[in-house]
Amino acid sequence: LIGYVAQTHSFEVVLGTVSEEEFLFNKLSTYPAVMRQLDELPENSQVRFLFELRSYYCPENMTCLTDSLFDFWGRARREGMTPDEIFEVWRANGDDYVLFFQSGYDATSLFSWTPDYDPEIFDALAEHMMPVWTSDGGFYTLYTWRE
Repeated sequence: LIGYVAQTHSFEVVLGTVSEEEFLFNKLSTYPAVMRQLDELPENSQVRFLFELRSYYCPENMTCLTDSLFDFWGRARREGMTPDEIFEVWRANGDDYVLFFQSGYDATSLFSWTPDYDPEIFDALAEHMMPVWTSDGGFYTLYTWRE
């Protein structure tokens, strides 16, 4: 246990030499800041994460649907759904927003079961949704529906 604590540098937070926010940023990059930014969305919003399996720090006043198997997009395409049908289903299921994680997409594309379908996500997002904001470094983009 002592070795793990030393390795993760978590004792620095306890000692006060590093703030909790700085510690989280060092370990999780922009993720905590993105979750704080989600807190600014309307209450009871539903956010579908694409290529992001983490849901910790999801604001309590909303629903975060995590892409825990990185298959929200690929599985639906593999099962024969068109991009239009996929977005129709997501909207019908109550999704207000889509949070796209670029690094997750990049990593999963290396071992994807649907390499022919994966790049289609970009055109489909542009057709059905519009960007609300992009995180520092461009790792995350939050989208909402086009009217």
